[in-house]
Amino acid sequence: MAFKFNIGGGAGPGLSASKATYLVNISEGALIASLTDPYGTGSTYSVVGTAPSQLALSNGKIVAGAGAQVEGQATTIVIRVSKGQRAIEEPLTFTALAAVTPTPTPTPTPTPTPTFSGLYVLASKDGSVGQTYTAPSSMAVSKWYREAVAKPNTRSEITGATGSTYVATAADLNCRIVAVGTKDGASVEAKSLHVVLPQPLIIESFESLTGWTTAAGAELALATDGVEYGASRLQMTSTGSANARAVKDNIGNFDTSQLGVIAWCGDLGMDEGRMGGSAEIIMIRAGADQKVTSSASGAFNTGATDTGVNFETPSPIHIGKRWGAYNVSEIPGLASAGFSTVGLKVQNGGNIPYSQVTKYDALLARAGGRPTIIFSFDDNILTQYTNAYPEMTKRGLRGVFYVPSQITQNSNYMSTAMLREMYDAGWDCGWDSTHNDNISSSFGTMAAWEASLQLNRDWSAANNMPRGTGHICWTHGQIETNPPSNRVRLPTSTTDGTNVMTVTDTTGITAGMRAVGHNIPNSPITTVVSVDSGTQVTLSANVPAQTKPVYFVDTSPEFYTMKLPKRAREIGIKTARTTRNQGGTLTRFGLADTGMFSLGHALHNTPYADFCNLIDQVILRGTTIEFYTHGVQDNAPATYSELSDFKLKMDYVKTKVDAGLLDNLTWSEVYLRDGSSSVPTGLAAPTPGPTSAISYINGSTGNNQPSPVTNQKTGDLLLAFAYRDGGSPAPVLPSGWTQIAADWANNSGYTLCYRYATADGETIPVFTNATNTLVHCYRGVSAIGAVSASGTGASGSAVVPAWTLQKTDGTSWAVYFAGSRSNASNLDSAANRTGHANTSTTSDAGGSDSLGTVTGTSAYQVGTSGGTTWHAIGVELRG
Repeated sequence: MAFKFNIGGGAGPGLSASKATYLVNISEGALIASLTDPYGTGSTYSVVGTAPSQLALSNGKIVAGAGAQVEGQATTIVIRVSKGQRAIEEPLTFTALAAVTPTPTPTPTPTPTPTFSGLYVLASKDGSVGQTYTAPSSMAVSKWYREAVAKPNTRSEITGATGSTYVATAADLNCRIVAVGTKDGASVEAKSLHVVLPQPLIIESFESLTGWTTAAGAELALATDGVEYGASRLQMTSTGSANARAVKDNIGNFDTSQLGVIAWCGDLGMDEGRMGGSAEIIMIRAGADQKVTSSASGAFNTGATDTGVNFETPSPIHIGKRWGAYNVSEIPGLASAGFSTVGLKVQNGGNIPYSQVTKYDALLARAGGRPTIIFSFDDNILTQYTNAYPEMTKRGLRGVFYVPSQITQNSNYMSTAMLREMYDAGWDCGWDSTHNDNISSSFGTMAAWEASLQLNRDWSAANNMPRGTGHICWTHGQIETNPPSNRVRLPTSTTDGTNVMTVTDTTGITAGMRAVGHNIPNSPITTVVSVDSGTQVTLSANVPAQTKPVYFVDTSPEFYTMKLPKRAREIGIKTARTTRNQGGTLTRFGLADTGMFSLGHALHNTPYADFCNLIDQVILRGTTIEFYTHGVQDNAPATYSELSDFKLKMDYVKTKVDAGLLDNLTWSEVYLRDGSSSVPTGLAAPTPGPTSAISYINGSTGNNQPSPVTNQKTGDLLLAFAYRDGGSPAPVLPSGWTQIAADWANNSGYTLCYRYATADGETIPVFTNATNTLVHCYRGVSAIGAVSASGTGASGSAVVPAWTLQKTDGTSWAVYFAGSRSNASNLDSAANRTGHANTSTTSDAGGSDSLGTVTGTSAYQVGTSGGTTWHAIGVELRG
């Protein structure tokens, strides 16, 4: 090919012909080749210069001209294709071949070929195995197919399935369901947006308070409102202390490495005056918290188990119900294979006044959804049409354009005709939150903002672009007045049962502000009636006698925090995108409250490597992610995407889509798929492991003689760790006890020993020379197993080395002890079973265990030594 010209940019894949040869005995006007349309449909074709006599252009096709054809002669014609501001000129060469007489073949009986009609098969619940797929109304289904998600999307007929509904089976896993038939006399097909996934597993349904213990003032109750699975969810109230939490030591014995994606639902409520918290669910295995601290790539601190970090603009909004998700492969302690007892911790975080009420629900395994990416474009920038649209089209990708309708009247931006072309190609027509791209709160009143949004709604209706209706982007990502209203947080306040409150400082507090804190009435809300002095305010309601943190906030502004999103929901808005980068969101079981502040990632500010890492994370977790940008061009300004970078990112997405790992959908499709989704009922639990007879009964501590262990019975195992700080040698082994291990180094050491009790509530003997003694009582222990090497160090973390268990079938427990010469250590508080500090010798000791069965061990940190010598030891208890 000698030359090629692109005019206006974005020429698409180029012009090509269906074939490059023809027979020399062809008749004038007969078809030689069809031509592709680089711009999809509707382009205009013309000849550049004078056409050779052997060739001609007719209705976008190359036909034989009036001139004599010469066998073997190659003839070139230059064709121009144009559409709007774009055009391409390209030479095409055709060669005349010797005439042949083809052998006649029977004419086949024509059969109607169904074509994709834009119809969708809808699924119940989450579309997993066992859910019902329903064809569109008035569609007469003749056949159902399962279609592979990877290219070339091969299909296999589902034998015997012909009705209007179909129930997915295990044979359909990882396939898309397709219905073929007729509708209104035409042959059509309808595809499911869902891909058939395995049914999730229920790990914890939060339907009982049994087995839970609380800390940091947490109060537990069962709530029956808004339940995602089962009959209730766990409600935890913070009562004025930070990090309120509750722990359940045993939620089952299973192999966490087989659980895949873990998901759960957290609900911080929609009372914007009480926001300021976060929520976590943390699984406990081998005695340690198992928590995602960063993404699989290490590049993004996602707080993957945290529901509270994902909202913003301009102040973080820790509010509402949402689903969190992570893959067990991201946490080494969960990814290691083997059955073990698993525990659970729920924890409220956040800020003063530490009064949040969080509801925890439906801890699920095998819960990842269909990985999905949404591309959206703001502000009608012309290069979205000239560059982004053709680049995405050639890769089979589509997006959402958010329309500020006033800008469509400006010739420097995309015209209505351009938007119509993109819409007809399958793009969504969403709305900017205002008609002129001004910040929503700049309109001053909610009514004025609604009138502005209505202009976008009217424009969409007038131009017959209903797909995408109700999906908006918050202009500049902002949903409240900036700067936000006055807010005062005080670590202490004192009340006496009346409506008078004493505080350390009333600076910033004004009449009318809302008062928030534990036991401060919320229905109706409590407000400041008057500021009486520099340390006293009068409230609108009485508060019980207490000393607690308090939060004062001015909720009067028209656009205070969640007022705008809540109003948007009331007037029919389905989703509203913010501009906060926080990874993907699990939508498999519904959008919950995240629809009103869905997470948008700036495509133009995300480096290519980070973009790829995020996509890989979405695939790993089965989440949905949205990327947005403005213009797409060379030498792009700050909020635009560089064209070369844009192409690379689109190429990466295309490879994942073609491989069947990722779906590219529009918001209307995601909403159709997941907007009404929910958790299936009757879920199975993870496969249980071997049952262990071991249970922890209680513990006791003392300097050299702990008191008898509460609830200790005849036959229980008493396991003692006696530690000595300085002076004499290691503690003396008492009569009737069997030594497991002992060590003495750097003027300190320990004795680890045991006995099986011969009476209830046995007296613990004196451990001569000991300064700290810990005794654990276990029931159901058949024997002492393997013992770790003795760990020791001069400072830093007190770590028990990993050791090999005698039994790896999931029936043994691991127990860990450590002692330090400094009571500045945190051994006594960090240990999960017992701790003891001896102030007279400034020594410290702690005892932990695996909180259940294990199949192996890894290095375990009991705590830190406080900068002095420490000793640590571990032992296996066999069930």
